[in-house]
Parts: sequence; structure tokens; C-alpha cells
Amino acid sequence: MIKDELNREDFKLIQITHKEFEALEILNSKNLVFFSLKDKKQLRKLEDFCIEKNVIYFDTFKILKYGFKKLFKKSKANSFKKMDEKYFKRIEAMEFAVKYDDGKISRGILEADLLIVGLSRTSKTPLSIYLANKSGLKIINIPLVPEISIPKEVFRATQIIGLTISIDKLNKIREQRLKTMKAEERASSYASFGRILEELDYSDKIMKKLQCPVIDVSEKAIEETAEIILKLIKL
Repeated sequence: MIKDELNREDFKLIQITHKEFEALEILNSKNLVFFSLKDKKQLRKLEDFCIEKNVIYFDTFKILKYGFKKLFKKSKANSFKKMDEKYFKRIEAMEFAVKYDDGKISRGILEADLLIVGLSRTSKTPLSIYLANKSGLKIINIPLVPEISIPKEVFRATQIIGLTISIDKLNKIREQRLKTMKAEERASSYASFGRILEELDYSDKIMKKLQCPVIDVSEKAIEETAEIILKLIKL
């Protein structure tokens, strides 16, 4: 028996504009999004939005396309089996990334194909979701905070990538973040140069201990960082 009530809301979108994205801002990781778009630019825009919001999404047009091809036997059965397996592997990987976001449950670390470590606001979460969707890898991102020890399981992981960023860039990002916080939260040293320098020093020491490759994301888009990671792990 399903105890939780499911709420459904439909959006009829011809063009995805700023107005439509405002309507979609209510979405979070507890939502599922199903969409059907043929325009590749619009499709990419909506996919990027879902990745940024940690929302699991399904391209129904693609699912139906595969279904009809299979029904009419336009391709060999084995090729469709591989296609289906690859698609659902990506969905499973995205669910994994959301479940273990920010290292929420340390026991998942040893199940992961890849760990991404870095400071707060270095794009760990959207990068993890993007990579999961692109590669089907199970990814966990681990926040590095001086006051919190990283789980011991991290040192047993086989694939780790570190993210770093310039002090000026991180200050700018965190200043923007503070504007959305409550007054008491804005009073913290979260975006101060002193605090950021302390965190960068701490993260540098941790990454040296882990002996992991480190990527400077200061001037990189998520897609660019993802491509570098895939090359580093030879996927």
C-alpha cells in the first residue's frame, strides 16, 4: 500500500524562458521530473537545471523512442538490451549521487566508483550529478571542513578526485550565497578571506594525504571539469 500521497503538476512549455524556470524553482531532490522535448538546446537547458537542483529526471521522449524501436525490431535485440542497461545504470547512479550527497552516509563510500572531495561551493554536487548522468558512475562527494574529520573509509577508496578554487573566486561565490541566507547565518565568517584561506590550507593538506589528482575549478564549467575527471580515471 502506498501511504505517501503523490502530487502531480503539469507544465506546457514551448520555450524554456526565465519565467518558466521561476515556476520550476520549487523543485528539489524529493521530486521526479518527466519531460518530453525535441529541441536539443531546450533539452540541455532543462537537464542542466535538474542537475543543478539535484532533481532526478526522465526524458520520456527518449524512453518512448527506444520502446518503439524495440517493438518494431529495427535493431538487434542485444543492442537494445545494452541500451536499456546503460540508461537505467545512469538513473541508478544519479539516485546514488543524490542519496549520498555531501557524504551523508559514510557506509556508501566503499560502494562508490569515485569520490570527489572539496570545500563548500566548489560545485561538488552538480558535478557529481552531471557525471553520474553522463557516465553511470556511482559518485559520492565529500565536503572538507576543518572542524569535521573526514570518514576513515575515504582513505580506502581507490578513485578520488580533489577540487580546489582560488580564494577570490570562492569569496565571490560565497558572498552570493550569503545573500540568500537568514540574517544570523549572514553574520558568520563563511565568506571571509580568513576563513576561506583556513579551509583552503586544510583541504590542501587532506588532498596531499589522499595523494589524489586535484583540479582547479576557478574558471571551469561543470562540463569541462567532468571531461578532465573522465580522462584522469581513464573512462
